[in-house]
Amino acid sequence: MMDAINMNGDTEYDNDYWMTHDVNICDKQTIKSLMHPALEEHNKSLTWIQETAKEINANIVISTNEYYDPKKHNSAIYMKGRKSNISYKIEINYHPRIANLCAKRIDEISINEENFRILNKFIISKMITFNVRWYDLRIMDWSSICIENESGIMSWPGDIIVSVMNALYNDIYSALDSKMNTLRSTLIEALPVYWFVNKQFYNISYNNIALLSESLEDLHYTDVSDSMDEFSQKTLTIRKLIKIIYQEDDEFKEYE
Repeated sequence: MMDAINMNGDTEYDNDYWMTHDVNICDKQTIKSLMHPALEEHNKSLTWIQETAKEINANIVISTNEYYDPKKHNSAIYMKGRKSNISYKIEINYHPRIANLCAKRIDEISINEENFRILNKFIISKMITFNVRWYDLRIMDWSSICIENESGIMSWPGDIIVSVMNALYNDIYSALDSKMNTLRSTLIEALPVYWFVNKQFYNISYNNIALLSESLEDLHYTDVSDSMDEFSQKTLTIRKLIKIIYQEDDEFKEYE
């Protein structure tokens, strides 16, 4: 059923109700329930998720839906873009069977970059999988954002999730990265949509939001392989535009 809209054009979700309005989501919990006593590095990465969530005011919840799979623990991180105020969700699937498998003999391995690559490819990266979504106010539902699980050297799944959290929190600047095609594509349509329901943190005119969206779209269709210089120049122009639109001062410089 479509959610009611009042005469002021605001939905009944004025208090960010949609941020946790998934079916069968229960109380907020810490992510410690996904830890394993024999996997120290895995636990450290989960602690990092917890700390990052606190820093960016994200919520971590545990799902108890009717389709709950006892073979995996389903969690989600709900958060917003720092400037865009767009609502994001990172769906996390933790597979305790794989964690138990890894824990059986990992203490026998002297982990280095070379053997971690194989270990990560077939075991560690399968321990926690995730999907990223943004809340589309036009359909009152979550839409997918394809952000690839690209692990760095010696990165556990929790480390990667933290990187995604930071990218989404700083979404407008993250979208200027040449590799962030799907996030940039999302912002192009999401920014104007969120403006219409007054979900912006800042008092920004529609003309400015439209200009930012169009600039991101122009960047989106710039072929990096043909001209990285052109892409970089457009990126610099958009950075200047962001500073003007959001009236940035020194407190934001660390996020650039």
